[in-house]
Amino acid sequence: ELHIPATENGLHAIEKHALHIWPRGSYMMIALPNMDGSFTVTLFASFIGENSFEKLQTDADVSAFFNINFFDAVAVMPNLVESFFENPTASLVTVKCFPWKVNNINLIGDAAHVIHPLAGQGVNIGCLDAAVLCDVLLHDLARGVWAHEQTLKRYEHRRKGQNDAMMHSMSAIGWMETTQLFPVVWARNFGLKQVEKLPVLKDAFMAQANGLGLLKETRYAV
Repeated sequence: ELHIPATENGLHAIEKHALHIWPRGSYMMIALPNMDGSFTVTLFASFIGENSFEKLQTDADVSAFFNINFFDAVAVMPNLVESFFENPTASLVTVKCFPWKVNNINLIGDAAHVIHPLAGQGVNIGCLDAAVLCDVLLHDLARGVWAHEQTLKRYEHRRKGQNDAMMHSMSAIGWMETTQLFPVVWARNFGLKQVEKLPVLKDAFMAQANGLGLLKETRYAV
């Protein structure tokens, strides 16, 4: 994790109404705006190999790497080297568990599943968990039943399979985005071009990604 501080006037140093992404093939950097004018910056890379964390061992290594690959960002990162070595390097993980209900405890959101953050789906599937859980609770409450074991099991049944499918899909997409295998790279680029040309297909992917389609199965349909 790195940092772009606010300007002397307390303003954002780069466009604040944007998710900034510096894609570089097998590695990338992103910057997310904060309310105080700063940006939280994250470098994603392999632990070993070319353009990996193992190659960034000294101040000179870090400075050279960023000046070559992210030169436009370096200008607004005065504490780049210090931030790099002060903050720990961690793995990106996907976590699944089962069952979600044990005795009087029922898991929801990140407690039940952790998805690769690059997928951008953690909040979506967590909110869908909440929507479905409220839906089944209110449905049974109208029948005079509150938080019955079968009610909570029904929530688990409705969400577990959908979440697992999304997590597997995002893992596959992540692999496709980083692999250097020519047939996969060609297929990925061809597919993205076709989606861009076909609004109907593009809208379908967007609807799946934002999760609103699944809300149709609840009282919170929009």
